[in-house]
Amino acid sequence: MAGALDGIRVIDCGVVQLGPTAGALLGDLGADVIKVEPVGTGEMGRGTAPSHFEIFNRNKRGLAVDLNTKQGQGIFYRLVKTADVVLNNWRNGVAEKLKVDYNTLVQHNPKIIFGSATPWGLKGPDKDEEGMDFSAMARSGMAYQVGEPGDTPNIFISGFADTTGAFMLVQGILAALLTRERTGVAQRVDVSLLGSMVAGLERLPVNSKYMGGMEMERRARSRMRNPLWNYYKCSDSKWIGLAMLAPDKYWPSLCQALGIEDMEKDSRFATVGARNKPENSEALIQIMDRIFTTRPQKEWLTVLKQCKLICAPVQTLSDLASDPQVLENEYIIDYDHPVMGKKKTVGFPWKLSATPAKLRYPAPQLGQHNEELLLELGYSWDDISGLKEKGVI
Repeated sequence: MAGALDGIRVIDCGVVQLGPTAGALLGDLGADVIKVEPVGTGEMGRGTAPSHFEIFNRNKRGLAVDLNTKQGQGIFYRLVKTADVVLNNWRNGVAEKLKVDYNTLVQHNPKIIFGSATPWGLKGPDKDEEGMDFSAMARSGMAYQVGEPGDTPNIFISGFADTTGAFMLVQGILAALLTRERTGVAQRVDVSLLGSMVAGLERLPVNSKYMGGMEMERRARSRMRNPLWNYYKCSDSKWIGLAMLAPDKYWPSLCQALGIEDMEKDSRFATVGARNKPENSEALIQIMDRIFTTRPQKEWLTVLKQCKLICAPVQTLSDLASDPQVLENEYIIDYDHPVMGKKKTVGFPWKLSATPAKLRYPAPQLGQHNEELLLELGYSWDDISGLKEKGVI
């Protein structure tokens, strides 16, 4: 069965994570994604761990071409004539330098959608500066949105800003494709690491600050104003997260689950107003801390769910691989990689009933599909040999 984007061709000039992730997501949805890289070295993401490059570049065909040459640019222009989308996550000015910018490409294909992701956006004093995931996490304020008061800025394990930017870029590209289908108008789509973080992961705190006048400050686990929205450590040193934003609704059931029915009517804890008082919330958290350390995580989850309480285990990445909810929904899938062997890999966040996402093929070797793609574009075998001799491909 064809994917949702079957028939859509994407030229992916992305590097490292943001751009390649956007290309992979479009490929998962069925687009014919062609990864264009420099001859010889490939894009710098090839220097990361093989598994990282694989995840960011699956479901693509590979073309290695030197865009610093007129012949290389000619190949790219011919490819653009067959494409629907071109995407990159270069700094401002790089596309213009290589003569593959939007204004140039629309001369070869007026219907092309040009997707661009920069570090800091197209305007402003730092628009031409370099930036990466880590710097965007810092500048957007995200590094201060987690952790307890007084903590140093937190370091995230993986590329939240890159991934968020990739989803924003894909969203913009899909909107542009829909607009083109309805009106015939093509356009440029621009996102940035900074803008994606502000509009995505930071939407609630930013709006709370500037629309509601309320600063969402860091919170200490021991002083959470709502003890029913907190983490608790169990006897096996594993943690449980309680997530009850309407605490009065769940308070009687929680008392039952924890065996503290006598506290249900305690004036310190009986209402959300009482529990919100710092001295009361801190006292209740201390009580709950002692109770949760009496049983292992699995037992507590059973008890809490029997009482219809909203809770979840705090899991490690290793836990995800055996989580039936993750596996049955194909958020992580089994994959028999032709080189790496049997592996587990990230699945698909969408479920489309008629055009499901698929993992069709692995990330390409550098220039793996050069001949295949050039033949599709009308080059002869003699042409291809000549391009190889000149180092264009």
